[in-house]
Parts: sequence; C-alpha cells; structure tokens
Amino acid sequence: MQLASMLSMKAMLMGLYKNENGDASVECVHTALLPMSQRKEVAFRFTVVAHGFSARLNQLWFEDYDLENFFAEAIALTASAEGTARLISMSPSEFELTIKPSAPGGHFILEFCMADLFRGNKATLSVELVTQQVDDLIAELKKPLQISKPSRPRCP
Repeated sequence: MQLASMLSMKAMLMGLYKNENGDASVECVHTALLPMSQRKEVAFRFTVVAHGFSARLNQLWFEDYDLENFFAEAIALTASAEGTARLISMSPSEFELTIKPSAPGGHFILEFCMADLFRGNKATLSVELVTQQVDDLIAELKKPLQISKPSRPRCP
C-alpha cells in the first residue's frame, strides 16, 4: 500500500477553544492518520492566538503512545489541579504543549512552544482555559486514535 493512500489529508475541525475574555484561543485540526502495524501516528494543525500574537503549525506528528501518556497526565491534572501534563511532537524541538494549574477554581494555563524548524522562527504563547475546555480539548485529541482500521474483505 502506498504511503499517500494511507494518509487522509482531509482536515477535520476538532475544536476551537476561547478563553473567558475572548482574547486568546486554541484551534486544533486533525489532518492525517498513519496506521502502523501495532501503533498509529497522528498529525494535527495547531493555531494559537494570545493577546494579539498568533502561531500556527500545519503538520505536527505525534505517536499514539505519547498522546495516550499525555491524556493520562492531563486527566489526572484536571482532577487534582496539581502537577503538569506535557505533549511533545515527534520532532521534539518543533512543538511542546504544557498544561499546568493557574488558579484555584479550575483554571489552567496551556503553554504552546512552537518552532518552524526550516526558517528558525519560534513562538511561545499561553492561553488560560477552564477545566471543561481542557477536558473537551483532550476528548477531541483522542478521536483520531479511536478510528478503527477498515476491515479487509475476506476471500472466499
């Protein structure tokens, strides 16, 4: 099977999350899924806007086990409001998302460190979201991993 036929390049809007003031947002779009023999690799496009600044990376690849570890950390974090959750792309210096509590009452800071590896541009943007928005973002990031591989027709 050719690589191009295994990639689904149809972008699917996964979520747009705005802070309470409306001056910062996170948009996450699932762009591709590469099913490996036992594992999956998933690509997303992240657009982050914070207080007049914006950053966007179009094709960030993550391995499913890194995503699953991040989900577990983030769920524990939102439940206890202690610690941090971190997600790093397969190209480690290209993207890092860190979630940490910011204030009592279920507010969290999402810090996005994004870099264009070819041009040397870098940006670190922070967005404050409430627990429900963080939970919704995690649920949306999980969706591509829940897509099952199409079954092959059986020969008679």
